[in-house]
Amino acid sequence: MDRVVASGIIATLAAILVTIPILRLKGIYIILVTFGFAQLVMQVILSQSDITGGTQGIVRIPGLYVFDHNMIRDGKFAYFYIALALLVASTLFLRVFVRSRAGASIVALRDNEEYAISRGVSIVRQRMLTLAASAFFTGIAGAFYAAYQRNASIDVFGMSLATIILSMVLLGGTSTIYGAIVASFVLTIFAEWMADFGAWRPMITAVLIIGVMLAYPSGLAGMIKSAWGAVAGRINRPA
Repeated sequence: MDRVVASGIIATLAAILVTIPILRLKGIYIILVTFGFAQLVMQVILSQSDITGGTQGIVRIPGLYVFDHNMIRDGKFAYFYIALALLVASTLFLRVFVRSRAGASIVALRDNEEYAISRGVSIVRQRMLTLAASAFFTGIAGAFYAAYQRNASIDVFGMSLATIILSMVLLGGTSTIYGAIVASFVLTIFAEWMADFGAWRPMITAVLIIGVMLAYPSGLAGMIKSAWGAVAGRINRPA
């Protein structure tokens, strides 16, 4: 588990490093710099194949141990509970962080950057804080996934994983915490249900996402909120 925590710290430091060249950038340029950094890391991995394994990656990574319990021997079932614990911990962290003073300033920058800056919010400090905070659990998740798969390769830098993550965010709602969690379950179950559709599966999934966003621009979170409001309105409506 020490390796997992160390991965979170290293990811946080990497996020701070990436923040330096984008402190004064806006919009699409921030995305381009972060994407370029990912490609740079991939090229370093490929060029240092003696250490990283190159295109083959690092194989036979040791599994995780908790109190001398080898989770490979139980069919990796204990990984489920650790993943669930990480999900709960990261969600609670986000809830506390968003409700804090720092989180409120970040939300203010998102909603109205000019007004937030005029009220004394430092865009440089808050941007660095945002990337650093979001990178910690990302690094932990990456190390946990590598220990579960027992290998680490450059496949994680491909567009397929990025597309899946972006689909979860768009389908769930970009301004909500729980929307992406709900969307991850929906997309996973939906993808497994359509396993026999072959090449049609990603196209059907894309149509689903587009349809939801056209009807509810705020994603599944907006759909659930609207449905809950309609039910509550009927319950509270006088007879």
